[in-house]
Amino acid sequence: MMWPRLALVLTAATIVACGLVNTLAAAPTGQAADDALEGLAGKDRARVLYELAAATENEDPRRALAWAQEALALLDNDPDPALEVGLRNTLAWTNTMLGQYTEALTQAELARDEAETADLSLEKAEALRSMCLIQVRRGYRAADRALYAGKSQGRNRVVVATSDMWS
Repeated sequence: MMWPRLALVLTAATIVACGLVNTLAAAPTGQAADDALEGLAGKDRARVLYELAAATENEDPRRALAWAQEALALLDNDPDPALEVGLRNTLAWTNTMLGQYTEALTQAELARDEAETADLSLEKAEALRSMCLIQVRRGYRAADRALYAGKSQGRNRVVVATSDMWS
């Protein structure tokens, strides 16, 4: 099948071309995270929350989601476009990890729009990449459902595509 290979090639090319390889350090959790946040407010707290969310988005997406949402709320009174775009991209990925594709796509689109308004080209590229990955993951889930439905009816191949596969 060509689609998974094509998606992998496009994803790898995007990562290499844009230099968007993420290096995740071990993030403090529990008491260590609370200690890191103690006494911080405003943008300083938002930055630390962003770092915590970004470092845990794959291992603990629920916690990362809560941290990113708190950080975004802190920026209401003291905007920081680059930080806000980063947070929205993190929200997009954590929602993707949780299977909440509609919300993930909404956050990625907001990140793209905010990056474009603030003239943040690298952040815009990250948001566009996120939008693509969300759609790919959504499509794989729909394809898996169609394959399972076919196998449960005694077929070894997908004969019917589901309507939500590309929506």
